[in-house]
Amino acid sequence: MKVSIVLCSYNGEKYIEEQLDSLRVQTRPADEVMIFDDRSTDRTVKIVQDFIRKYELSGWSIEVNSENKGWKRNFMEGMQKASGDLIFPCDQDDVWMRNKIEKMSEIIEKNNNILLLTANYKSSYVCGEGYRKVSNVFTRRNRDDESVWKIEADKKGLYIMRPGCVMAFRRELLDLCLRYCFDEYPHDALLWRTAVIAGGLYRYEYPCIVWRRHEDNASGQKEHQVNQRLENICYYHEVCDKLIQLAKDKGDQEKLVLLKKIKKFWILRKHFYETRSIRDAVILMTRYLGYYLTLKMALGDLYIVMRNK
Repeated sequence: MKVSIVLCSYNGEKYIEEQLDSLRVQTRPADEVMIFDDRSTDRTVKIVQDFIRKYELSGWSIEVNSENKGWKRNFMEGMQKASGDLIFPCDQDDVWMRNKIEKMSEIIEKNNNILLLTANYKSSYVCGEGYRKVSNVFTRRNRDDESVWKIEADKKGLYIMRPGCVMAFRRELLDLCLRYCFDEYPHDALLWRTAVIAGGLYRYEYPCIVWRRHEDNASGQKEHQVNQRLENICYYHEVCDKLIQLAKDKGDQEKLVLLKKIKKFWILRKHFYETRSIRDAVILMTRYLGYYLTLKMALGDLYIVMRNK
C-alpha cells in the first residue's frame, strides 16, 4: 500500500522541525509527505523548505495556501490531494515514534475490515510547563499492550475518543466521508464517525506519538457559555442527520434505530438550553443520562443552564 502523510502547518516554527525529523526517520518511510501551510507569518515555510532541501527528500512537498483556510478546511482539502492508499493525518508539533507507520500500516494491510485505525499516545506536553498530563477525554483508558479491537457503535458513538494525529485510514473511507461532510466538520470527527457507522473503526493499544498539547493548539478549546453550547448542539444535530443518511444508504437498520435515539437526546438537550425547563432536566438526567460521555458533562448542562436562568 502506498502511504501518504498529510501535515497541516500554521506558525509552527517552534516545534515543526522536530516533527519533520520524526517523519524522516520512520522505519517504514512514507511514499509521500504533503505539507500544507496556511499562510504562516513566522519562519515555518522556510524551515520546511530548508529541511526538505537538506535531506534531499523525494516525495516531500510543501504548498502554501493562497488564502488562510483554517485548520479544518486545510486538513480536508489536503487529504483529498493525497495519492496514497493509506493516509496519516499529521499535526505540526508532535513527535512520532520511529515505527508508527510500520506498525499501523502492517495491521491495516492484514485486516481488510479496517477502514480507520486509531492508536494511543505516549504523553502530552503543555507549553511552558514541560510534561504534564492533560485532563480530557483523550487521556482516559490508555493501554500499551498492542492489542487491536473493534469499536462498535453505541449510544456514545458520536464522541471522538482519539485525536486525528493518531489515526491512519484507507483512501476509500475518505471517499465515503466526502458524501456525508459539511462545512466546518473537523476531519478527525468525520473520519471517526463515518468509520464506526460503516463498521470499520478499530483501536490499536500502542503509543505511537508524543502528543504535544499547549495553549496555542488550534483544536480542543472548551466552550462553557449557553450560546456556545447551543451552537455545538446544533452542530451535533447536523452530524446525526448525516449519519442517519449513511445508515439508510447502507441499509443498516440496527444503526439507524440507534442514531435516531441519539438524535432525540440532542433534540431534548437543545430544548433544555432554550427553555431552561425543569421537566427537560429530569428527563435528561433519568432517561438519557447514558447518552452523555461523562457524568461531569451532564452536571455541566445543569450548572450552565440553571446559572443563566
